[in-house]
Amino acid sequence: MGKVISAAERARKLSAAKELAYASAITTYIESHAAYAESSDPHRKSPVSLHDLVSLHNGLITKTTLSRRVPGGRSKSQVAHMRTKLKHEEEALIVRHIRKEGDKGHPCTHRFVLGLANDILRARCKREHITFQPVGKNWSGRFVERHSDQIKTYWTKSLQGVRAKSVCLSVLEGWNNLRGKAQCGDLTDGTPILPKNIANMDKTGWLPSVHQTRRVIGPAGKKIQYEVESGLRENITMIGTIMADGTSTRPIVIFLGVNLQTRWGTGDPDHNIANA
Repeated sequence: MGKVISAAERARKLSAAKELAYASAITTYIESHAAYAESSDPHRKSPVSLHDLVSLHNGLITKTTLSRRVPGGRSKSQVAHMRTKLKHEEEALIVRHIRKEGDKGHPCTHRFVLGLANDILRARCKREHITFQPVGKNWSGRFVERHSDQIKTYWTKSLQGVRAKSVCLSVLEGWNNLRGKAQCGDLTDGTPILPKNIANMDKTGWLPSVHQTRRVIGPAGKKIQYEVESGLRENITMIGTIMADGTSTRPIVIFLGVNLQTRWGTGDPDHNIANA
């Protein structure tokens, strides 16, 4: 099953396809009529008509719009762009800032983008000595739709600061250089370290007492359905290991137990359970 495309994205792609069709039809129409006018051959081929071009593009364009666009009329997207308060280069500057901050783990909110747009617009109005009028409250949503090929909205997911800081160019280059030396045997007696002996480990914590958000059924007339928790903060740690050749080891689960229970070993013939 492929990725679901939003209605705004489908509309943007359809608009782009129509614009390409109109541009092709206009070029064909102008070149055809220019060649007909320059030729003195009495048996020259008649120039292509607007009706022929509309039929050629399978209804993607209309005769009325094409007749308006041929003499130099603007498209709807061009008119809409002229009405936008920010210039193309100003919007491009905001897009670059959003992408840069997102890559650093500091995504921009709609409120921040609105403030940034108004700051840029206010500065230009001051330079050009014109009255400042802020962008509308829904401007950021339309802005994301216009640049949906470069930016989009997300639900955020927390990332620890120490992990975010470790993902930098110098750390990644150092790790790749170390891996290359290990695979070439520079760190041993010349024997390369095989991919099956190179591991990557990660851990995560889980609080059993904290319920995950889920859809439930309750009495009608409520805005919120609460679910009681025990309030305990006992943590269970899970560790996973994946080897460079694609294989993996058994996951490790660490939890607190007052007494060792015999049933913990049931179903564990390889004796993977240890106690400390």
